Amino acid sequence: MRLLFSSTRSGSKGRTDSGGLTSRRSFTATWTVATCTMLTGEGRKAPNTDQDRADLLKSMVAYTGMYRIEGDKWITKVDVSGNPAWVGTEQARFFRFDGDQLQESTPFMQWAARPEKGMVRFVLTWKRAK
Repeated sequence: MRLLFSSTRSGSKGRTDSGGLTSRRSFTATWTVATCTMLTGEGRKAPNTDQDRADLLKSMVAYTGMYRIEGDKWITKVDVSGNPAWVGTEQARFFRFDGDQLQESTPFMQWAARPEKGMVRFVLTWKRAK
């Protein structure tokens, strides 16, 4: 699937752009109940310094694992992740389909890359790749 739009909701502050995280994203779910997700930010460049490398890690999300469906949410048991703290956890996402689009949203959570934002919820809209 190809990502069309993403936004972030921070508490009661409403919907805003997710801070440049709107470009190269990929989501694959198979009928064998495995998923792989990779989200990266816009304007990423090859790093030259340790700080550049640290900044790149803050502009991506990547994880894989087996998933299960429970009503309107899918839950991934993370086995590999760009964030080691996610390994062994369950990542829940709410979903709904509208034609060839999938809307995905997270529960409210602390955004590890931007803790100053407080509790946030990500909303992603995906379109089926042809």
